[in-house]
Amino acid sequence: MLYCKRFFLGTAVFFLVLLSPYSHAQTTKNEAGTKNAEPTAVLKDATEARVSERERQFARALAKYMKEDYAGSRKVLDSLAHDADGDLIVDSLSGLAYHMAGMSYYQVYDDVNAVPMYQKAISIRDQLYDGPHVHRAHTRYNLANSMHWLGRPDTATVLLRDAIAIYDGMGETDTTNWLRSLKLLGVIAEEANDRELTRSSVVAMTSLLEEYSKPTLIDQHQMYYDAVKHYQYLEDYDKAESFVPIAIASARQLGEYSYVADVISTQGNLYYKRKDMDTARKLFRRAISVLDSVKGDPTSLNIVYGNLAASYQEDGDYDEALRYYRRTMEYPYSEGVPFAEASTMVALADVYAGLGQEDQTLSTYARAMNLVSKSGTTTESGDLSYIEPDSVRSLANAMNIYENRARYLLSVGRTDDALRDLEELFNYQDLARAQFNNDGSRFALSESGWGYYDLGVNLYHQRSLEPDGEEDVWKAFTLSERAKAYSQLAGLQQTQRAADRREQDLRYNIAELERQKVADPSLESAYANQLLRLELHLRSEGPNLDTVDTELNRQEVIDYLAATGRGVVEYHLGRDRSFGFYLDGSDQVKMWTLPGADTLQQLVEDYRAAIVAGAYRDKSLRSATAQADLDARFAAAGAELGRLLFPDDIDFGDRLLIVPDGALHYLPFAALPVAESGGAVDYSQLSYRADGREVTTTLSLRYLLELERQTSPVYERNLLAFAPSYGGEMTAGGLSALRSARSTRRPIAGAQPEAFPGLLPLQHNREEVVAITGAIPNSEAITDTAASLANFIETLGNAAILHVAGHGLVDPVNPSLSFLAFAQEGEAIEDDELLYFNDLQTLPVEADLVVLSACETSLGKIAPGESVLSLGNAFASAGARSTLTSLWKVDDAATEAFMRQFYTSLADGAERSTALYAAQRYLREETAFAHPFYWAGFTLSGRADAIPLGPDWLTIFSWTFGVLALTGVCGWVLWRECF
Repeated sequence: MLYCKRFFLGTAVFFLVLLSPYSHAQTTKNEAGTKNAEPTAVLKDATEARVSERERQFARALAKYMKEDYAGSRKVLDSLAHDADGDLIVDSLSGLAYHMAGMSYYQVYDDVNAVPMYQKAISIRDQLYDGPHVHRAHTRYNLANSMHWLGRPDTATVLLRDAIAIYDGMGETDTTNWLRSLKLLGVIAEEANDRELTRSSVVAMTSLLEEYSKPTLIDQHQMYYDAVKHYQYLEDYDKAESFVPIAIASARQLGEYSYVADVISTQGNLYYKRKDMDTARKLFRRAISVLDSVKGDPTSLNIVYGNLAASYQEDGDYDEALRYYRRTMEYPYSEGVPFAEASTMVALADVYAGLGQEDQTLSTYARAMNLVSKSGTTTESGDLSYIEPDSVRSLANAMNIYENRARYLLSVGRTDDALRDLEELFNYQDLARAQFNNDGSRFALSESGWGYYDLGVNLYHQRSLEPDGEEDVWKAFTLSERAKAYSQLAGLQQTQRAADRREQDLRYNIAELERQKVADPSLESAYANQLLRLELHLRSEGPNLDTVDTELNRQEVIDYLAATGRGVVEYHLGRDRSFGFYLDGSDQVKMWTLPGADTLQQLVEDYRAAIVAGAYRDKSLRSATAQADLDARFAAAGAELGRLLFPDDIDFGDRLLIVPDGALHYLPFAALPVAESGGAVDYSQLSYRADGREVTTTLSLRYLLELERQTSPVYERNLLAFAPSYGGEMTAGGLSALRSARSTRRPIAGAQPEAFPGLLPLQHNREEVVAITGAIPNSEAITDTAASLANFIETLGNAAILHVAGHGLVDPVNPSLSFLAFAQEGEAIEDDELLYFNDLQTLPVEADLVVLSACETSLGKIAPGESVLSLGNAFASAGARSTLTSLWKVDDAATEAFMRQFYTSLADGAERSTALYAAQRYLREETAFAHPFYWAGFTLSGRADAIPLGPDWLTIFSWTFGVLALTGVCGWVLWRECF
């Protein structure tokens, strides 16, 4: 532990006392606006004599406080806050008295009694001050601190949000307490394993500390020390070490050499994480030497001996590790490191496992479970203990225990018990993800937990090989599904939740800064600040997400597949080996093994490269030999993937719903040839595994079933199609590179949007949208300069189908810089005509289908344990029920022909999957675009059924009016003839 609560808060309260005026003569609410306190409070004007006496009482209370006579201090404080009749005096001195009473309880670690004192102080101070005031913020910060120690981090975070909002509203920001709030937020975030909030907190804290603040020396030391620990947790070890010298220097200035030892010990942890055990142990021993020389805090010795033990454990020297863990237990555990003893027990259990002591191993894991249970008790099953789900005090620690014990149980051949522990781990992971309000932390948790899902799938596969193992195939399938489904389902919930104006503004600013900081790292602090404010805002509004149900109902799956005639092909890519699953309406799941993820990725890359290299339109301009070699390369690569992904001994049916994983998101499944060619290929006659099969994809089956439950609203239009005009020589890739090198400023900075060189014109995009709107009734083509981003955003939710035919590009390194380009006026395109990947989370995309007729809109960075961060998936997360996107740079003319056929089929009432298949067959058989480069890149994801198209009411009205008018004219003529 770096510091004890008493020293830090003692300094804090003395600091506040010095700043807090005793007089009641401050800006208060008028009598009519004063709220009644609980119990009944009376706002009174004290005489000068009475005020003077109360000030003397406060001085006596302060003197007792400084002598650590906290009970005596509280007695005086309570006396001065009430008049002779026992009624509460509502003035600034009473507010200060209860604030100080709360501090007196806090100093003796009595947070339970500190809380009501702070609450009374807040009640008084809120009555006194109309607007933002330092006293209102201070007490909220202190109450947040106590709530944190009482294990109520959510309440603490809401209080911090309120305190920060008050500080923001003050004419002169209270930087020191804003820093303390950031410090506490960082601690809460790390304890909750919320990486994004931890990063935002520490970046904002250190930036503010270095640029603006003049904090007390103890504040400075503690914040720099926290920076070391937070960056270590975030695995940014170089950044962590950069704060070590400052933390040590400030500790020496304080004359607190036990603090110096704490920093040295933490520095040793950095080398431990880097696998440099020799340097780590030297630093740990140096820290012990310093602590011994100054008779330092015994809890610090507990920590550093534990660190030293862990270094030997890492090297497999379990005897030496056990010796030092026993030394650890000679010293008390720190209250400043929650669940420190539980973490030690987990490490000690692993040591006993290494020594082959099974009974000691299991009993030590049981001890760890008791320590993270609210009641201190667990349920027993044989020789294993389990934590009651509703009694867990720390999700992160519970996950750590089950993770380690599962690996141990597996190592001793107890596969069934290991699987049960993994299931417990997955349940707690879902609970942990539900607490996060940001995708970054959810993605980080998914990535860190992916290995355990992979382990679970492998174990179920192993059990499935035993007699009567069919049920384990289903369990392996559902576990693979569960790993993929969470974030997609959470995204659906997010789109159904109405965001208020504050949230919208914050998300807009965050999206802007996320892009700007790529070229201007100095904006990292501003970005972190906005992320923090969004996090606090969301937490103050309550849980961001309801419990996300990732469980697949088997009967629902079978009924859906039987009703639609589809079969699901799902892939699970693992490090050493991967798996494929096939399930149709017959209720039998088939499972087969595949190579590991790296091997499959290389095969996919080779195949994609072969498609691009050998492409030609109508007739190849290469020599016959050169083209034959390219054709053979294409056929061989595709046939190998086809054999692996679609084994010949499985009848896959004629309507395939594919759930890809990893690099398979980049694969054109419709273009896998049946066999190798050995030479030249006639692409119009080539046989593919998808011949006679409709092929669509989805991010997860559970996600698709949720989409199927949604009903479409009544739209004004069936189709809105955008075809921006461009005029320049810049490619989308060139614009992306230029954009990455600049820090553009949109309205967030109050500046004019930056302009970029114009993009190359597209020859056929206008023809494309005119043609497709002609095929679909009640449609509108928006072209040229009218196809602006502003018009696109304004029309969201107005049409069943949104179609964008323009330039687009995916940035594989910085997904936030991926974009679609809208209208260009003149020779330059403005930055505010680029719709970026991270803009989409702020937009309500209500559409049955979004078609991105632009380059590479299906590609993106792979998020392990999630999906691909592509523009198509971003539209899906924003509310699109299906997307049609591209896997590579599309040919303009081929795309026009493809889209004409696709929309013609939709207009005839075809399902989306049928329309896709028809368009692909049309290009293969009826045009010069038979090579798969031209037709196989388009992938349909999400719902695949028909889109209910409304009638063209304008046309119907026109015809009806015309018929009625003609009837009237004929009737009038007839009347004239008769009469």
